[in-house]
Amino acid sequence: LALLVLGSVLTSSFDAQQSMYETNGFDSICHLFMSSNSAHFTYKLYTKFFNLYQTLSYDPLQRQIFHNMLFNFDLLMKTNPIDHLLILKHWNRSLFPAALSHKIESISFKQIITGLVVYYWNTEPQYSYYHRNESFDNLDIEKCRKCIVDVAYQVAQSNFNDEDLSSLLSFIVNCNDEVLLENLLMLLKSLVMIQNQLSPIENAKNAKNDLSLILYLLNHKEESIIADTFDILIVMINNKVIENISLAELTDIIIRQISPDVPTEILLQHITHAHMTTRKRNCIWFMI
Repeated sequence: LALLVLGSVLTSSFDAQQSMYETNGFDSICHLFMSSNSAHFTYKLYTKFFNLYQTLSYDPLQRQIFHNMLFNFDLLMKTNPIDHLLILKHWNRSLFPAALSHKIESISFKQIITGLVVYYWNTEPQYSYYHRNESFDNLDIEKCRKCIVDVAYQVAQSNFNDEDLSSLLSFIVNCNDEVLLENLLMLLKSLVMIQNQLSPIENAKNAKNDLSLILYLLNHKEESIIADTFDILIVMINNKVIENISLAELTDIIIRQISPDVPTEILLQHITHAHMTTRKRNCIWFMI
């Protein structure tokens, strides 16, 4: 009821919106929820804040409610597992498409992937991370990660810079959580596959030179990680994201760098497929 009254006042008065912003109203409301019982913040209440967000006409106040009440990992951790996942699905389906289309948000790709690795790990990270409560035992972490990766992909097509790419590469190279690492690699692969004018990688021209850092993953103990890394390197070479190395040189690096203890059947399939694809492409060009 209180939120309904607040919404009615704000939507009927532009001055009220300015006053709410200047007094950091939603910062205070967020603080109250962070200090209260975790059962108080629910998906139903979250959607009410989202509906209010859509009715506001004062951009600074929209940003304030967005960052405090809607896109806030710390506040999200206060919800129960069912509401938690529902909110993340709403981020992917409604919140971020709306915010990006309004173009009023300075949404950080780095902030999203930092939330991904800090909160949604399987193996405790080597860096700073969120110490979970018991509610996480019943949370579908894999579905949560998928939602956040999808959100990050959306944001990257609108806002992406050198710092964003450097952060992603740093998390990939230093990740000791194999499942999370696969999620990060698939995100990177989806970004390097974008070749049109929306290509995020082209907006990170300086950090783009550091993409070869993922070569370190060819020493990984898991063959699936090595295979994923190889696939990404092939895409980057074929799409000319990396231009200082050829496919033949990459294969030579793999043969010399991979540990003899790593099984090779899956990896050989990837290498064979890559060469066959390249050979077919060359044949087509020859026929033309």
